[in-house]
Amino acid sequence: MGKLASRIVEVREARGLERKEAALGLELPYSTYAKYENGEREPDVATLRKIADYLNVSLDYLYGRPDSPEWIDRFPPGLRDWLLNIAPREFLMAVKAAWDDGATAEEIIIYAGLLRQVKQPKKDS
Repeated sequence: MGKLASRIVEVREARGLERKEAALGLELPYSTYAKYENGEREPDVATLRKIADYLNVSLDYLYGRPDSPEWIDRFPPGLRDWLLNIAPREFLMAVKAAWDDGATAEEIIIYAGLLRQVKQPKKDS
């Protein structure tokens, strides 16, 4: 499996998506998407952009250039890991949009911390 295929699988799994779910979300035939993940076929540029947008990563990231999306590198490691591996995809997209709109890393750290507190299961007394 090549770097592109392994990155697609890595990010999809980090988002908690099944292969079938990703194919549906991308509006691709399952067999075609499976070939991308297995490294049997490489997507054209338009499809690759669609995959990157759907997974909320850069094309550079999919091709293995940086180890994480560049905008996430400014956050502390624990928050970075949470954003990439645990946070719901919708939250990650909201954080990316806030970052693009000029929110500071500190503002996003505060927002993420509040969300993490709200999302934690309540302990029985």
